[in-house]
Amino acid sequence: MECTGTLKGLGMDFMSKQQRIELEINEDVRAEVEKLKSAEKLRIKIVRYRNKRSLDANAYLWLLLNEMAQVLYSSKEELYIMCLERYGTFSYILVPEDAVDSMKVVYRVVRDRGSTTITTESGKKVKCRQLQCYKGSSQYDTKEMSVLLDEVVGECRELDIQTETPEELRKMKERWGVDV
Repeated sequence: MECTGTLKGLGMDFMSKQQRIELEINEDVRAEVEKLKSAEKLRIKIVRYRNKRSLDANAYLWLLLNEMAQVLYSSKEELYIMCLERYGTFSYILVPEDAVDSMKVVYRVVRDRGSTTITTESGKKVKCRQLQCYKGSSQYDTKEMSVLLDEVVGECRELDIQTETPEELRKMKERWGVDV
């Protein structure tokens, strides 16, 4: 079951010391709740709501990258990585030296920014690598994708590659739920 809503409160049963979360749900979930009532244990995950971008945003991005690749005699994949690094979102993450390869599985682009040593709460010194990690556009929310696409459109225009008109782009963004 997946739905949207708001968190209304957190309480506790003082006898059992069990916490209780109160949610206000936007959709009618009574049938799903009825099916789940008999379950001994549930997996519960509550995350902040974000507008999902439409798939046509991703399709348009790859169309533009393909056009750029032909003009620049490159591959659309190479240009994608370049655009992620120029215009995408990233996080700096400290990881133990033996965990660098596993981060390359999680993130689309990982740039090693060097070695550092941190001291744990227990006083132990641990040698780490500082990584600059870029997520792939498939993980972008609507706003992040809009920024990336705007920049790629700008690059295309500089290369005299035809793009959607500003009005068409505005309408496309409205379909994605971006405030324009």
